[in-house]
Amino acid sequence: MKRTGEMALGIIGSVINVLVIIILAVMIFGVSTFANETTFQDEMLSQIQNDSNLTAEEIESVTPFIENLPTYINAFGWLVVVLLVASLVFGILGVVFIRKSDKQNIAGTFFILAGVFAGIVSLTAILFYIAAIMSFVRKPKVEEIDTFYVNE
Repeated sequence: MKRTGEMALGIIGSVINVLVIIILAVMIFGVSTFANETTFQDEMLSQIQNDSNLTAEEIESVTPFIENLPTYINAFGWLVVVLLVASLVFGILGVVFIRKSDKQNIAGTFFILAGVFAGIVSLTAILFYIAAIMSFVRKPKVEEIDTFYVNE
């Protein structure tokens, strides 16, 4: 049975994953470079200190967060990149296994894992979920063989 739909959805999801990984990596470099500048951190601290709604204790509790903001951005960003790479690997494995005629259930499992790692409700995850559902639900057509018995 041809599994063109599942393969197409898996390939499209994998290509979108690659594009998002590239865009996210460039954004991480840009934002972390911008956030590492002391003028950015000083400006944020001065804005917080000039806010009349905040008390001195609140300002002191926020200051370490702002000073470590580039570290947090890098850590969160690279965590997302690693999850997307895992999703990409599972998506490619799903496409590879869908080509084999008797491995649709394994491919569906890989597509579900790819969707989970891509983000629960992202576009890529939805494509992988649809491919997984198609892998599990579509069954090959059963061919009926006409038997002809001759009485001897």
